[in-house]
Amino acid sequence: MLQANFFKVFPEYLEATPKLSSRAGVYSPNRDLTVTAVIGPKRSFCVTRKTAY
Repeated sequence: MLQANFFKVFPEYLEATPKLSSRAGVYSPNRDLTVTAVIGPKRSFCVTRKTAY
């Protein structure tokens, strides 16, 4: 339900492409977190997860 609401509010996310990085600490100084930039035509997003996922 939460994900469905997110896609309803931000449909651009479905067209966005992740900008992958091979190392932790690129978008955040905390190496325990990995942040992936997701770039869309109108809007960009950041997806954060634990590095040891």
